[in-house]
This record gives sequence, structure tokens and C-alpha cells, in this order.
Amino acid sequence: MRPRLGLDSLVLNLARPYRGWLAIILSRWWSRHSAALAAPWPLKIVIDYAIGHEALPALMERVGTASLLHDGRTLATVAALTMVLAAVIGGFASYIDSYYTESVGQSVANDLRMRVYDHLERLSFNYYEPTRRRAAQHGDRRPSPRSGLSCPLRR
Repeated sequence: MRPRLGLDSLVLNLARPYRGWLAIILSRWWSRHSAALAAPWPLKIVIDYAIGHEALPALMERVGTASLLHDGRTLATVAALTMVLAAVIGGFASYIDSYYTESVGQSVANDLRMRVYDHLERLSFNYYEPTRRRAAQHGDRRPSPRSGLSCPLRR
């Protein structure tokens, strides 16, 4: 039974050697988008609890020192530092994501290019002979467009 030669299997075969790198890319993507989703949360805290003087949720009182979090300025400072931290994490994750995505993309493209070149090298030169013979019989002395592919393609 022949293996399936569809696009899915080609993509999976090309990506298989880079599973570890793809896991890094997905984890950095997840952390970048998590940081982007968390970015407005500190601003909400400042508006609701520092400016609006609402009572802090029980979870926030357990996490931080209650006396510090009841002061509006301290709460705003903690929220601002949290926003900066989320921006730094998001920027770092974006950089790592872009770097690894580009590196893996170039490697996969190179692997695909080498596969195509190897396939073209394995093609029989006899495939091109009937085209040239037919052209010669009809008086066309120009080389056929496919005869140019008969040279070996290697790096």
C-alpha cells in the first residue's frame, strides 16, 4: 500500500524535524497573547479600586498586604508596574516568537527546496528526449522549453 502523498502528509513530514521548535513557537505565542489579554486588567483595578474607592476583592487582599492595597497611590503604582511587566513579557515573547518562526520557516523552505531539487535530479533524461525528437522531426531546431531542465540542480 502506497503512503498518502497529499498536502497534509507533506506538511507533516516537513515539520516533523522541527517539533521542538514549533512547541517553543506555540508557547511564546500563547504567552504573548496572554500578556496582551492581561494588559487592561491593571487599568481596571486602578479605575475601580483606587479611583472609584470600591472594596477590594478577597483574592487581592489575600495576595498583597491589605494595608498597602487600600492606599490608592500604592495600588496605582502596583498596577502600573504590573502593566509594565505585562508589556515586557509580551515584547520578549513577540521577539522570540518572530525569531523562531522565521528560523523554522527558512529551514522548512530549504528542506522543501532540497526535496524538489532531488526529485528533479532523479527524473529520467529520457522523459525529455521524445519532446526534442518530435521538435526535430517537425523542423523546429530550437531546444524545447523542458530541455533546459536536463542539467543537474544542486547547491
